[in-house]
Amino acid sequence: MLKRVRYLRILLGLFLTIPSAIFASVKGSWPTELGGYKAVRVHYGPLNKMIMPVNINGQPANLLVDIGSSHVMLDADTAVSFGIKPSQRGLRYIRFNEINGQELPLGFAQNLTAGSMSFGSILITLRNSSYTSVGSAHIDGVLGLDILSRYKAVINCRTKLVFFKVDQARQMHLSSVASTEKFVKIPLRREESGALT
Repeated sequence: MLKRVRYLRILLGLFLTIPSAIFASVKGSWPTELGGYKAVRVHYGPLNKMIMPVNINGQPANLLVDIGSSHVMLDADTAVSFGIKPSQRGLRYIRFNEINGQELPLGFAQNLTAGSMSFGSILITLRNSSYTSVGSAHIDGVLGLDILSRYKAVINCRTKLVFFKVDQARQMHLSSVASTEKFVKIPLRREESGALT
């Protein structure tokens, strides 16, 4: 009887140890670093929308990561609370972005950061948004392709990380990383507006 109990303990120990080792190796195989890139964690809101927590002029905000948007955009009323307003000369705006046939004014943010990634000062398209939330998640604006393409962003939906290239001299062979990680290739097309679809 004593041998049987000892045998069952050994088997139980193996059953508890093996799965945790397997799961640890699978979990550890997902890269959280890419050489020459900085990683920024994102989370998903309702309807599977990717949301990136950022700081705009030192104040916290949530931006929807949107490859269908060609520019960083903020709701005009929200932008004022961040100290951003359209640059004006007299009664005329100096700069505009044309989006869907509509001219929208540009504002200037002194600083945009996400995690440890600093994007510096940027122009932001200001618009009157009909949405400030996606389901229960509060959204202040959109992080568009101007930032994503400038920093050669790599989006890993599985690990909820967006990687931004910070070392332009360092060469990275993303195709080899993508094949080892079994990434899915999604064909994208650039529209006249600059957005990807």
